[in-house]
Amino acid sequence: MHLHRHPCRSEDGRRASHWLMGLYPRPMHNNHWILLPYKRFRFRVPMLSVFRHFTLPHLLYSPKQTCLSTAAVMATQTCVTTASISKEETLSLAGHRHACHVMLYANTKAKLFGRTPIKHIVLMQMRFDGLLGFPGGLVDPSAESLEAGLSRELKEELGVAVPVSPEDHVVSCHAPSCPTLITHFYVKKMEESEIKEVERAAVTMATDHGLEVMGMVRVPLYFLKKGGGLPSFLSHSFIGNSRSQLLSALQQFSLLSQGELDEAVRQADQLRQRPNLP
Repeated sequence: MHLHRHPCRSEDGRRASHWLMGLYPRPMHNNHWILLPYKRFRFRVPMLSVFRHFTLPHLLYSPKQTCLSTAAVMATQTCVTTASISKEETLSLAGHRHACHVMLYANTKAKLFGRTPIKHIVLMQMRFDGLLGFPGGLVDPSAESLEAGLSRELKEELGVAVPVSPEDHVVSCHAPSCPTLITHFYVKKMEESEIKEVERAAVTMATDHGLEVMGMVRVPLYFLKKGGGLPSFLSHSFIGNSRSQLLSALQQFSLLSQGELDEAVRQADQLRQRPNLP
C-alpha cells in the first residue's frame, strides 16, 4: 500500500491521509475488517476481498482516522441539514440515481445486565464490505414510488416488506461521494414486538442475509466505562452519510439529547486517536 506523507504524527494518520486526495482506490482484504467489538453482534465477518473507493466523507467515519477533530466530524451533518432538498425536487432531476434507506426504531423497557436502561431499539446493519449502514438500496422512481421501492429492498434485506409511507420521509440530499446520487432517508417507529420480528426475519428469511448483508445490529444508545456503548459504536466505519443520518435522527426524534450526542461524538473522537494495542 502506498502512503502519502501527511503532518499527522501517527502511522495510522499517515495511512489514512491518502483519502484526503479525493477518490483513491484501495484494496480491502479479509483482515482489514474482522473487528468484533461487541460480542452480542449478530453478523458474519466478510471473508472476501472487495475493491473500495474511499472519499473524504468516508474518511471522517474511519476508526483509523487520527487527523480530524470532532468538529470536522460533526460538520459532515450539513448534508442532512443545510444541503437538503425536497423529495419532489429530486424527482425532477434528470440523470440522477436514487437510494432510499430507513432507520427502524422502537421504545423498550429492557435493561442491560438488569440495570442500564436501553430505552430505544435502533436498527442498523453490517454490510458486505464491513461498513455500517441502514437497510435500503437503489430505487427507480420511473418504475415505482420511492416508498414502494424501499419496501421492496427491505423485503430482500430484512425478509419482511416493512411498509414505509411518505410521512416517514425525513430528508433528501446529494450523496457526499457522488453528486449524481440522491439519498432519501426515512425514519419509522415500530412496536418492540414488531422490530423483534424484523430481527428474526432478517436471519431466517432474508435472501440477502450472509451475502449483501452480514446481519442486523442494534445501536447501543447508552454510555459505559472507557467509551463503551454509543461512543465506541460511533468510532467504527459507516457507509456514506449514514453516520450523520443516525446522529441527526437521534436528535430530531428525541431519542437522545444534544448534550448526550455531543459527548458521544467527543468520546468517539478520543477512541479514534488511541494507538492500536498489539
